[in-house]
Amino acid sequence: MSVLDIFNKGLEIAANVLQYQAGWDAAMEGKSPDKTRYDSEPSYKSGYDNGLFAREQRNIE
Repeated sequence: MSVLDIFNKGLEIAANVLQYQAGWDAAMEGKSPDKTRYDSEPSYKSGYDNGLFAREQRNIE
């Protein structure tokens, strides 16, 4: 793994964290989270995130 690969992976993780935070903030404000971002996520991660958001949405409603 080159330094560039590691750097790119770090950018990818940072982008995912920012997307997750944006979705979380929207959910906390009672807005519907952006479901389209899950289309590009690995299936295991989208399943976890969707379950988490569903649970949070139930708590809000």
